[in-house]
Amino acid sequence: MQVAYLILAHKNPAQLARLVRRLNAPGVAFFVHIDLRSPLAGFQEELRLIPNAEIPNANIHWVERVAAKWGRFGLVQATLNCLETSFAHTPGIDRFVLISGQDYPLRSATDIVRFWQAAPLTTFMEYFSLPTEQWHKGGLDRVETLGLSFPGGHLVRHLIRIFYRRRLPLGLKPFAGSQWWSMSRSHAERVMEFVRRHPGYVRFHHWSLVPDEMFFQIILLNAGDEIKKHIVGDHLRYVVWESPRTYHPNVLGTVDLEAIMASNQLFARKFDTAIDAEILDPIDTRVDAAAPSSAEPK
Repeated sequence: MQVAYLILAHKNPAQLARLVRRLNAPGVAFFVHIDLRSPLAGFQEELRLIPNAEIPNANIHWVERVAAKWGRFGLVQATLNCLETSFAHTPGIDRFVLISGQDYPLRSATDIVRFWQAAPLTTFMEYFSLPTEQWHKGGLDRVETLGLSFPGGHLVRHLIRIFYRRRLPLGLKPFAGSQWWSMSRSHAERVMEFVRRHPGYVRFHHWSLVPDEMFFQIILLNAGDEIKKHIVGDHLRYVVWESPRTYHPNVLGTVDLEAIMASNQLFARKFDTAIDAEILDPIDTRVDAAAPSSAEPK
């Protein structure tokens, strides 16, 4: 099986290099997007330090960069750039895994590949319809109003929504979920074809609020039952949120180790070695000591 890890990163170059080394396995390639606002040189240097015998240089690809600001379309564009680059450079990819540079695996690289092999047609993607109790005020404001990020923008968004509510183009129904997913090849092809055929849908989300948590769900969950039956509503990550109103998940540390390892997920997020540099070592120790998992996909 050929696996493409699509990595969005913006900080901690050494942490990114460690993530890549832990995920490396036969048939794996990496497509790395670094936020345009972050210096690229440090990331390039850290990945160059990985011996070519361990990870061939040809298996690491740098993706065209955009400013990937939280809550804005840049995060969607960065993901689309990763998909386009992976299709162009590595024919025959079976599995596309979108991860953050602050994710970390909770199983060995080969065990994770075996997980994908057991479900080659399945996409793992958190999803729910909007409105939802999981999000503050139901989440429909992310579609119906403009995603304005300047000071006081939230008040302007509210006033706009009173007088004018946007509607998704093409009669699409609103779905949302986590930004992070693992997509089968057929579903990735479906997404890219939809984007090519419907530029108006892409333009619509240039003005959505936090479009990275809706863009891909809306495409696939509106694609019919034959597509939907191969989507499992699980992003396969251990994540801790303070509340539905929190913009970012908790940074995990050594105090979270037992809960992390008991989660039985493939990944956890998010980690920040500038805040807690000790947590990744015991995770590696436990993963390396564990026997290969026989767990099947959910």
